[in-house]
Amino acid sequence: MNGMEQRTRTTIAVSKQAVRRGVLHFAMSDRFRSYPWREEGRSPYEILIAEVVLKRTTATAASRLYAVFLRKFKDIKALHRATEKEIAAALAPIGLQNQRARSLKHLAAYLIEQEFQQVPRSLKELLRVPGIGDYTARAIRSFAYGIPAAIVDSNVERIICRVFQKCFRTSPSGTLLQAIADMLLPQKAHRVFNLGMLDIGALVCRPARPNCRECPLRRACDYAG
Repeated sequence: MNGMEQRTRTTIAVSKQAVRRGVLHFAMSDRFRSYPWREEGRSPYEILIAEVVLKRTTATAASRLYAVFLRKFKDIKALHRATEKEIAAALAPIGLQNQRARSLKHLAAYLIEQEFQQVPRSLKELLRVPGIGDYTARAIRSFAYGIPAAIVDSNVERIICRVFQKCFRTSPSGTLLQAIADMLLPQKAHRVFNLGMLDIGALVCRPARPNCRECPLRRACDYAG
């Protein structure tokens, strides 16, 4: 661990309770977004499908498609039996349907052949599945299996870089960003915290013109200060 990383970890240790309180408070507010895949009790397969349809499209567009897709392909077996053309037709409203359908077919074949038709629990096994990256694997663990796992997308990355701006002389590596997210994550309320970070990044800590005055993290944030 270099000096910068040590200073960053020390700063986070001091600030993490304030960050947690701010994120969880926001997550309990009326600004918290409601989508069908955020309902508690969603299966690992349903969370996996949500992550596939959310890639490179808006949450609003994905929400219109989500329930319809799950009715057509209710589980891994149904997805495996379907043709790539059938899957692509179901995904057409959100675009990139051929690419998504091809990815889902490869994914379904792997889960049928290697994982006994189940979405695995461990991070290592999830990352072996074709088409599942670090973000999706961690989302499945937190949202479906209830296992504490910090997720880092562009929204979360932006929040971390702004809140701890003074710690970084250069852009932090993906490994350091994940380590910081892991330190910030509460063990019991990890699911709500992850969703709160996504929503703060999308609604408040925006790429352009962030609304620092209404940000629940402003008192702990280097950028706002």
